[in-house]
Amino acid sequence: AYRGAVLRAADETGLARDVFPTDCPYALDQLRDPDWMPE
Repeated sequence: AYRGAVLRAADETGLARDVFPTDCPYALDQLRDPDWMPE
């Protein structure tokens, strides 16, 4: 799912794919926590 999101984000923003991290930088538990926000 993350790889697909990177491809879509690169397409939508016009940025190169290698600008985005190769792996999602967040843990699944963080992403599922409604009170957590990345800095």
